[in-house]
Amino acid sequence: MAVRLHLDFVQVGRRSSRGSVIRAAKADMGRAASASFVVVVSYWWPILASLVIPQPLHTAFASEQQLTRLTSATEMSPDGKVEVALCTLVGDVRSQVFERIGVPEDEQRLFVAGTELAQQELLMAACQNWTQSSDSALEMMAGAKIQLVRSSSDPRNSNLGHFSSSFKLEDGLTGDFTQVCKLADAIHGEVFHYRWRRPDAAELCDVAVKKMPREKAEQNQGKDTNEWTAHLQRRNMPHSEDALAEIGVLTYLSRQPDLPLFLLRMSRSFTCNSIVWLVTEFAEGGELLASALKAGQQHGEVETRRFMWQLLTAVGYLHSHHIGHRDISLENVLLKDSSVRLMDFGMSVQSHSVVSGQELRYFRRAGKDTYRPPECYVPQEPDLHVIPPAGSGPGDVIMDSSRLCQVRLPPDALPGQPCRAELWGYAVQPVDIFSCGVCFFSLGWLVSPWQTAQLLDPFFSYKHSLGDSGMQELLKHWGKPLLAPEAMELLSQMLRSEPTARPSAAGCLASSCFAAFAGSPVPVHAEIQAPERVMVAPHKSSSCPLVGYTLDVHS
Repeated sequence: MAVRLHLDFVQVGRRSSRGSVIRAAKADMGRAASASFVVVVSYWWPILASLVIPQPLHTAFASEQQLTRLTSATEMSPDGKVEVALCTLVGDVRSQVFERIGVPEDEQRLFVAGTELAQQELLMAACQNWTQSSDSALEMMAGAKIQLVRSSSDPRNSNLGHFSSSFKLEDGLTGDFTQVCKLADAIHGEVFHYRWRRPDAAELCDVAVKKMPREKAEQNQGKDTNEWTAHLQRRNMPHSEDALAEIGVLTYLSRQPDLPLFLLRMSRSFTCNSIVWLVTEFAEGGELLASALKAGQQHGEVETRRFMWQLLTAVGYLHSHHIGHRDISLENVLLKDSSVRLMDFGMSVQSHSVVSGQELRYFRRAGKDTYRPPECYVPQEPDLHVIPPAGSGPGDVIMDSSRLCQVRLPPDALPGQPCRAELWGYAVQPVDIFSCGVCFFSLGWLVSPWQTAQLLDPFFSYKHSLGDSGMQELLKHWGKPLLAPEAMELLSQMLRSEPTARPSAAGCLASSCFAAFAGSPVPVHAEIQAPERVMVAPHKSSSCPLVGYTLDVHS
């Protein structure tokens, strides 16, 4: 038998005191309902590892000699857990955490029951200090959680597991499903059209169901959640499409009372026979790209502006909730009742720290080639040789003109003087705006502006060399008609190479390009009420033969 200690993660600013960490723990109990102590703050790290303490444990304290010659007693178990003995020093636990997930030791603070563990303290001794006996210590460790608080203000330290750890998949089919047809293949599974009778409704409704093997959906568990360290070290890399992150985002969005109609809404998520079911509304119009191509001609400018207003409204809502999509494309925009539905949140991440409000930085080449902005092509090196431009100074984040990636200048940087500058990744909100700009262009002319937004691509290079007039000149070169001046102006701004020069989603919506929609109310999804418990009856078309099971409903 083993005593299992769960290791939970939280990130706070470097200046946060222990008292502020504990106070912050009370600030967001909605995200940490399952936690028993300090695990809260909205930088909610997933359970990436567990400390498994084998028994018998008293033998570890058989002699003083054993204690004095202690070295690290930890090792990786086959299932990805971290195994430690209770005679392990806290400092050795920190070493294993660094080896396991890359969190530097000087940024780690370990807590049990709200009390911080000392660097040279033994796990067992720490528990005995609180319980006065080894037996009570064992009981305490059996049910306790060890919390890792990451103390760092570096915006490159991201948490890819933020959304995937914010919910729990329920077991068992919910309601009565009848398969209509297969719609498409997905990266981790397949998408089907189903007719669904919800447990609380008499009528059938059309839904889309993405079905994924559970092992595929959970394949990022135990992977490096820091995109910066994963990018540099190229080990323990998570898959670019995180199914649990998508479900986490959709779960969060489905609970918002003001969710815009232009974001695809999830109805349920659960597992059945080791298959994860993600149930969403059914968009009968299919992909916006396919719809446009099927029409055989470009949408009129009025229709294009309407679609773009809807898409930017959806993106603006995500950004206001600190969600960056990172994979916006016409393939990920569906049509339902002639309105758009933005979907596919498998690459979504936090855009800002909810604790400090700091804008976070990312490093993966997320999204599709055509829609990906230049700053997403981050070199796999810690720094670059650059020449700071006029007006720049120490600590400034600039875009390197030769590689179009962002770097942060060192403390001794001087304009015009060569130096080594740290790679600084990219912020996700400007990435989404650029991707929306490519959608705008593709809807208007039914062609892509380039293959990749890199200087090696002749069309992008041509546009980049001409600045804001580049898009207009590129269209003239191709003999394409131009949109109205206000639309061309907005398009050029959204597709700027410099991410800090692009407008925000709110700025785009305020453009005169969308004057016709000024003051228009944003339609929202109707509230879905879910019963507390339901009885699930068997159905011949169901892949989950449950008879007479009483199941909790997951909404």
